[in-house]
Amino acid sequence: GKIYWTDWGTDKIQRANLDGSQVEDLLTGLGDPYALALDAAGGRIYWTEWNPDKIRRANLDGSDVEDLVVTGLTDPAGLALDLAGERIYWSDWGTDKIQRSKLNGSNVEDLVTELTDPAGLALDLAEGKIYWTDWGSDKIQRSNLDGSQVEDLVTEVADPWSLALDVAGRKVYWSDDGTDKIQRANLDGSQVEDLVDQGLDAPRGIALGGTRARMYWADWTTNKIQRGHLDGSGVEDLVDTALVSPYAVAVDKAGGKVYWTDFGTDRIQRSNLDGSEVEDLVSEGLTTPGGIALDVARGQMYWTDRGTDKIQRAQFDGSDVEDIVTGLTNPDGLALDVAGGRIYWTDFGADKIQRANLDGSDVEDLVTTGLTSPAGLALDVGGGKMYWSDFGTDKIQRANLDGSDVEDLVTTGLRMPRGLAVDGAESKIYWADPVTDKIQRANLDGSQVEDLVTTGLEGPIWVALDRPAALADHGDTRSSATLVAAGSSTQGELEPNDVDYFRVEVHRVGILAAWATGDQDTQGSIEDSTGSVIARDDDSGGGPNFRVTAVVDSGTYYIRVRGFANAETGPYTLHVATDAHGDSREEATPVAVGSSTLGALEPGDIDYFRIDLDAAYTVVAYTSGGLDTFGYIVDGAGTVLARDDDAGEGSNFRVARSLQAGTFYIRVEGLNQDETGPYTLHLR
Repeated sequence: GKIYWTDWGTDKIQRANLDGSQVEDLLTGLGDPYALALDAAGGRIYWTEWNPDKIRRANLDGSDVEDLVVTGLTDPAGLALDLAGERIYWSDWGTDKIQRSKLNGSNVEDLVTELTDPAGLALDLAEGKIYWTDWGSDKIQRSNLDGSQVEDLVTEVADPWSLALDVAGRKVYWSDDGTDKIQRANLDGSQVEDLVDQGLDAPRGIALGGTRARMYWADWTTNKIQRGHLDGSGVEDLVDTALVSPYAVAVDKAGGKVYWTDFGTDRIQRSNLDGSEVEDLVSEGLTTPGGIALDVARGQMYWTDRGTDKIQRAQFDGSDVEDIVTGLTNPDGLALDVAGGRIYWTDFGADKIQRANLDGSDVEDLVTTGLTSPAGLALDVGGGKMYWSDFGTDKIQRANLDGSDVEDLVTTGLRMPRGLAVDGAESKIYWADPVTDKIQRANLDGSQVEDLVTTGLEGPIWVALDRPAALADHGDTRSSATLVAAGSSTQGELEPNDVDYFRVEVHRVGILAAWATGDQDTQGSIEDSTGSVIARDDDSGGGPNFRVTAVVDSGTYYIRVRGFANAETGPYTLHVATDAHGDSREEATPVAVGSSTLGALEPGDIDYFRIDLDAAYTVVAYTSGGLDTFGYIVDGAGTVLARDDDAGEGSNFRVARSLQAGTFYIRVEGLNQDETGPYTLHLR
């Protein structure tokens, strides 16, 4: 990975490795270079200069310098890229404007004028917003991407300078060199907090790093669900009411949920990752629910029940409960190999470790000797190993996934080890011990045992991580690409300089959409069968993830995933769809005024889009393309406020309505049930 910077004292742009080594001069002889932005996927670097006032770009190695915008600028400050929309955005504190142009510098537009001294700038492309600081008016402000609906978010800030967004965490961060503070607030400007208020002297630039991974656990004595960082710091109580004997825990990081079993109430429950919005998922038919595991790709949860001697599964919302394996003795720990189509479990009544297909067929005994009371179970699929705790022998052990080559890993200092989890990326195993009241970890070979959490616990029983174990790698060429289907979610893992290819077969003309979720800064592209890039994107998905969309004919296509600047390492989930938008208000795609969004209709299809208005506004929605479309504006209760058939160009609808602040929906459908093909929805 590389770090790039401007130096307006030496008039250079330089770069180095992330550890600071191998500093290179990329561009010299510039005129007061200031702001900087990267298009790593496109191999370009963009920057502003103040002497003379310009916006320029070059290749990442400094070659092929181009002047993009050379007139109408005074002091261009903040700079940001919308690669999917092919736009450059900047603030100019000399002309007191926010402006944008195409990536080649053409079509310059004034978006927001009559500011005072706009400085820092950042984009929330998912919600269609520009955020900026105004150093002269002492404000943090935002608007739509077209400059409409300007809002004051935070006022009476002394001298706000740089700005950064945590879109996933719904926070805006800024530096204030008047009060010498780093502060943050919610994206709507509420709940302003001082983060750093000592030891600073004129803080300027600000950037956000990745979110730290966490472990989650249940304590069956204090009746709590808790979490902390992987080093044991930052322990928090998440759920501490209405629990009786919480047992196993599982985490869906992408979905923002933590799931657990409670054998005191005979329930399976879940909440948000911060412990809010607790829900009962399964509350009937359980006796002593134990281990729990999630198939995030299919939206299903699996669990053991020691009272009914079953393994069962259901949808994430608790519906469609099925018996998968029956006639067991005391099934406890549970783990899934989703890619391999297998479910693994421990049975401390039969003293066995077993596995079956995900539908419960083909049950196999894997380990049947040397066990006393096997409990917790975790898989390192990438490493080909399964790990378990045995609270009868007080050991942590492992074997190959077929049960061969059993090894003792940790044999001393344990009293009743139960739930455990594997972090394949960092080569660590974590476990809870309810007798020593500790959460501990060790290397995957059992060496270097560490106490992580040793206070405030009275019976920690299970532990889960908010990132998966190491995953099998995907092919790095089109010929070795992993086959995926429309509607699928596939886990992957990036290594330095890694590229993952996925193949998808499209059977009709329409939209192909692909996006990633997770903590990695991913970039993605869609390629045709010859390898030509049809579309690429960096950060249009949630957080630092890509979302790429293209109109395609029937045929074979490839999705290429890599990390930003080839430096990202860790897991991600790839999602693929050919009908890219939800067919209900609950599943509606968020859009913003000023946006244009690709869509596709299939026979009988309906697409919903959500608009969130912060103030009264007259919304105009219309489609373009060759379909005969019908459109509606709908309120939050589903009441139709306006509708149209052919007021747009050709057979496209165009519908308008003056709306108050609130949430509204655009519904798009074909005039006939058999209307199929691509369209573009525009909001003005």
